[in-house]
Amino acid sequence: MSGGFHHDEGALTKAAQDLRVGVGYLDLLADNLPDAVDAGFSSEVVGAALVRISQGSAALAQIGEEIAAKVDAADGSYADIENSNEGRLRLDSANSEAAVKTIDQVNREQQQQAQANPFEDAPAPAPSEQPPEPKAATPGRTPEPPAPG
Repeated sequence: MSGGFHHDEGALTKAAQDLRVGVGYLDLLADNLPDAVDAGFSSEVVGAALVRISQGSAALAQIGEEIAAKVDAADGSYADIENSNEGRLRLDSANSEAAVKTIDQVNREQQQQAQANPFEDAPAPAPSEQPPEPKAATPGRTPEPPAPG
């Protein structure tokens, strides 16, 4: 990709593989610990420490495998997103000339709109400073009352 952005397609795959190698070593460690230790007076303490090391390495191996699975899932999602974006960029570049308006086109559209609605942007008439004086109505003819009868 251009614009200073790039990605290494194999980086996530390699990260997951490296995690799985580490998980393999942790499994080997847990599998190869001695069952009993002869450390004299400290045998009980050393045995308890080895049990903790075995439990810790098993827990780390499980966590490492879960992380590797999540990295694999992220790698798949990232690839899907990259494919979608690459396709979108190709479509955008193919349609770019049709999608970009020139300054002349924009000016022409604005002129056409102004001609279609000439009073839309016209300034409002300035209000006079004082309202006009009301004029008295001129009296008209008074009607005659109806004749009795």
